[in-house]
Parts: sequence; structure tokens; C-alpha cells
Amino acid sequence: MTETLTEEKLNQLAEAVANNENLLTLGLNLGFKESKVKIYISTNKRNDSFEGTSSMLFAWKKKTRRAKQIPDLIKALVDAELAELVDDFFPSEEGNPQPAEERNNFDDILVTVAKTVRQNADIVDLGTKLGFTREDIEGYIATSHTTHKNAWDGTLQMLRDWSNSQRGSSQKEALEALLNSGQIRPADILYPLSSH
Repeated sequence: MTETLTEEKLNQLAEAVANNENLLTLGLNLGFKESKVKIYISTNKRNDSFEGTSSMLFAWKKKTRRAKQIPDLIKALVDAELAELVDDFFPSEEGNPQPAEERNNFDDILVTVAKTVRQNADIVDLGTKLGFTREDIEGYIATSHTTHKNAWDGTLQMLRDWSNSQRGSSQKEALEALLNSGQIRPADILYPLSSH
């Protein structure tokens, strides 16, 4: 049964992260524009509280499907270099079996895959093979078209959501499943497009 992200837990997390230097990064990872995150941060400073962070987390929760809330929040925290908060707040989340370094290496692979699978038809094919519904896949594709960051953000989010659902598996098994989807070749991972 998926754990519910309670108001109490969100408030505790908001308090824990309110004065953290990575709060801006966390807000961006949750999909907010930089200007909006800065407003939340200034609310914290003005009131010497975690009110702004709390507002940000509740606004994010409201627009996120329940099944995705904890996996997405864990991912955002890890990406904002706040993995220790994941251990504190989500210790039981089938969770976190891999050390942070291993998670980050695997995420690098997911980024490479997201950059490689660019055409909508290929994204649909990959998403289908990974077990997503057509509706979910269309949502990820729409994210890619509306984001102001990278054209592959929606694909990356789909891969991260899939990766989070594979938590019972080892990274190696998850990677094999990805390779078996037929969408990527080992060479894509060994020699990513972004290599310097």
C-alpha cells in the first residue's frame, strides 16, 4: 500500500528544509518557476518561519497525483542534494535500498536515455513497454512540450517514475529491463550524446 503524504509530514519537511541553501533547487525540481520559489523563500525570511516552504509544498501536493507524490518528492529531494531528508522522512519507502551514489549513477543513465529517445512515437513505445498507460505517456509528452528547461524533461520524468516503481529490483535488473525495452542500445549509455 502506498504511503500517504500527510499534512503533518509535509509541515515537518517544510520546517526541516526552510533555511536550507538548496531550497531553490528543490522548488525548481518540483516544477515551480524560479521567481515563484524566490517568493516562497522571501516569505520564510520575512516571517522568520517555514510558512513559505510549507505553502510551496502544499501547492505542489495539490497538483500532483497521490500515487506520484512520494516518489516525485523523494526524487526532487535527492536531486537537490537533500538525500539525508529522504532517510529521515521516508525510511520505510520500499525505500532507498541503494546508496545515494548508486542512485545518482543510475539517474545519469536515465538522463542519457531521455536525451536519446526524442520522437513522440518512440516515447510512446518506450512508455508502453515500461508499463505506462497511453494517458500517462501523453501527459509526460505534454510536459516535454510545456517545460522551459529541456525538451526531454517529460521523458526523463517518465523514466524516473518507472525507476521509482522498480525499487524492489536492483539497479542492474532495472537497467536490463530498460535495455530489453528495445529503445536504447548499450552504446547509448556508454557513449551518451552529452559526452564532452
